[in-house]
Amino acid sequence: MDTLENAIKDVIGWYGSGGGLQNEAFTFFDDTQKAYSVNIINTSPRIHIPASIVVMAHIEGEYVVIDADNTDRPLVDKLVAAGVLRDKIIRGYAGERVPTPASAAE
Repeated sequence: MDTLENAIKDVIGWYGSGGGLQNEAFTFFDDTQKAYSVNIINTSPRIHIPASIVVMAHIEGEYVVIDADNTDRPLVDKLVAAGVLRDKIIRGYAGERVPTPASAAE
């Protein structure tokens, strides 16, 4: 496993280690597709809220693509703090795209 995968797993795992009094977090690591996420479900018997994604990211080539970030502690900041270069992080949820070889040369 390469360093980028380790960094993502460590950071995504941090989000999954939380949870609260009325919710439960589930961390998913798919090394085959290089996709990683934390989902949350509400466990309160009085409130029905559907499951939702807390954070989700995948590796595409040499880039980390953040597909979803529904936190007040941005995944991009946590990845940079973990040593991932900011120019290798794509905020897909914000419309950013992985550079193509032609656009990277410009």
